[in-house]
Amino acid sequence: MLEVEDLTVSYGPVNAVRGVSFTLQPGEILALVGPNGAGKSTTLMTIAGEKRAAVRRGKVRVGGRVRLDGKDILDQRPDQIVRSGLALVPEQRRIFGSLTVADNLLVASAVRRDKTAARQETDAVFAQFPVLARARDRRAGLLSGGQQQQLAIARSLLTGARVLLLDEPSLGLAPIVVEELMELIASLTDNERAVLLVEQSALQALDISSRALLLRNGEISEIDNTRDGQQMLAAYFGIDVVVGDAPADRS
Repeated sequence: MLEVEDLTVSYGPVNAVRGVSFTLQPGEILALVGPNGAGKSTTLMTIAGEKRAAVRRGKVRVGGRVRLDGKDILDQRPDQIVRSGLALVPEQRRIFGSLTVADNLLVASAVRRDKTAARQETDAVFAQFPVLARARDRRAGLLSGGQQQQLAIARSLLTGARVLLLDEPSLGLAPIVVEELMELIASLTDNERAVLLVEQSALQALDISSRALLLRNGEISEIDNTRDGQQMLAAYFGIDVVVGDAPADRS
């Protein structure tokens, strides 16, 4: 569904992303992990078209290719990319706090040409996110952090996106909320949808992903989600992993 080939992003003399390449298949959750400043968010924002204005002003240089369903989208505007079927759930969520939950979803569905389908999918989203259904008439700014993150994800679904880019969805959330959120993200994929997940909680991301990519110093390497992969991430991030059948220690 998504092909990234030799992606480079530079801010003046600083190379933030260096020759990143990967593919994302239907039904797959691909985790992109790494330390702060590694280029993870830059990679997602570039794919989603968020760097296009800076490129046109000459502040950022971007190279390589990004294809969605075989079509090159690297030079498209963010709204064009959304209509093509790819949506970014940004870090810090960026919901409309002064609008109600229902109105936030209405804004997202406005990009859809088939309004009947959009209304039906709104009902389906409320069924999938019962906490949002109960709060549909509340101002989004009054929701908890976990509820706001669910709203941000639900909003992306209502654009009709088949590829979701999630940027640090667990940021600032309590551990028990993070576990619930990871279960929700794991339920999002099907044969027609895929997720690219940037996540600082590396082992939790690995638990729900098909594959993982480690990004460091702007360059990428692939990790599997076996015990060896967990131990590699644990060593890199300084996390203890219980060897054997016991689950990883995520304290």
